Amino acid sequence: VPPVQVVSIRPSRWSGSAPVQRVRVCSCPGGLGFWAAAPSKMRQPQMPIDSRRLAETSPCTELANGVHMPLMGFGTAFFPDDLRRPEAVCWTLPLAFECGVRHIDTAHMYGNETHVGGFLREWWTAGYASGRTRDDVFLTTKVAQPPVPLWPEPSAGQTQYMVDPALDSKEGVLTQFFGCLERLGLGYVDLLLLHWPGPYNSNDVQQNSRKRREMWTAMEELYSRGLARAIGVSNYMVPHLTELLGYCTVKPMVNQIECHPYCTQTPVVEMCRHEGIHVTAYSPLAGGKAQLLADPVLVEIADARGEPASQVVLQWLLQRGLSVIPRSSSGARIRENLRAVSGEHKPL
Repeated sequence: VPPVQVVSIRPSRWSGSAPVQRVRVCSCPGGLGFWAAAPSKMRQPQMPIDSRRLAETSPCTELANGVHMPLMGFGTAFFPDDLRRPEAVCWTLPLAFECGVRHIDTAHMYGNETHVGGFLREWWTAGYASGRTRDDVFLTTKVAQPPVPLWPEPSAGQTQYMVDPALDSKEGVLTQFFGCLERLGLGYVDLLLLHWPGPYNSNDVQQNSRKRREMWTAMEELYSRGLARAIGVSNYMVPHLTELLGYCTVKPMVNQIECHPYCTQTPVVEMCRHEGIHVTAYSPLAGGKAQLLADPVLVEIADARGEPASQVVLQWLLQRGLSVIPRSSSGARIRENLRAVSGEHKPL
């Protein structure tokens, strides 16, 4: 499906192993095998991307580099009872796209990139005759999640570069990202984020700072070569951003953080607004764990407006200038969430 040409592909269902062997972007020679084998020889791919096409079908925000990103995304981090469930996207993604979602938020840590890529291949193939193209979908993925001892995570030790002083974190990010492309079966992503600023509970300030700089150098390299249309960070607070802005050549376009009425994140949101960094709120409904939607104040506001409490929360975030990536396995709730960006509501 243009602009991504898949060659040497082994037939497979999308819920199984990744079938893509090589990916060629437009007329660029070498494809994914070339990128992965010889990153030092990568060239800028010429991708006929039309951001305005997506903006015609989904309410979008324009990032600092001109890329249009849908304001409402679909989160694919399914961790019921702290058990990773990558297979959940097999039934939730078709439902989300049926409802009108066109922005997918995934990550290597979620273990579902193969599932996501397989769904997209089938969706594009099924709609190719009616004009569906790569430009109709915005896809975010993330690298650089801290390794978690005794917890099954999909990177098979690939993120040890975040904690091992002997490992080059720039090369670690590049290697991990090429794996993301292979699992997704894509030639590029729309947005690539560094998932975390450092290891959990680490007190080695100097090493963490050095590794963050190495990781961002990799991000800028991937961006300059067209493998990510936009780059950014996730879970970066004011000190992390202050440090990054002191040495970066390319500013992050996005900072994805947990944000909802119980976690307003005002200092980092204000800093990002001042620096032209767009903020995306993950867990905008508090992940359903904090009883946010039963809060008496929120319920009173929702009742007065004749709207569900979830609509009030999402509208509040959108009016602050944030985008949101709620997740749900209910078609009714997905449609309800999408109404928040429809422009049908009065301002709060």
